[in-house]
Amino acid sequence: LGESDEMLIALDEGVKELAIEQEELQKDSNQVSSAMEQQITSFKETAGVQSEKRAHLQEEKTQLLRRLEEVTLQLDHIDEETRTWERTAKELESKLKEQRNHFDDMIAGSFCRQKRLADEKLR
Repeated sequence: LGESDEMLIALDEGVKELAIEQEELQKDSNQVSSAMEQQITSFKETAGVQSEKRAHLQEEKTQLLRRLEEVTLQLDHIDEETRTWERTAKELESKLKEQRNHFDDMIAGSFCRQKRLADEKLR
């Protein structure tokens, strides 16, 4: 009976040691879990802030792209008008040249008639 009592005591001590070890492991597990949960919460908060920043920047980008499109349309319109004015100016330059040539021809003709009359007068 002594030997079986010793075995029971040894087994009881082993069970108590394992129970203490399990409690310490559970305590360590709780501490690690708590620290990790805090990190997870912090990371999620940071991710949320980043998502808000991204959404704001995306909206700003959309507005800037819209404005860029408006400016591009205005530039295209100005370019079209400029080409029209330049084309009109060239047409007028051509007409002016024709007018000058016409009047130069008329002046030359008048000058020739004047010279003929002057020559006839002198004869």
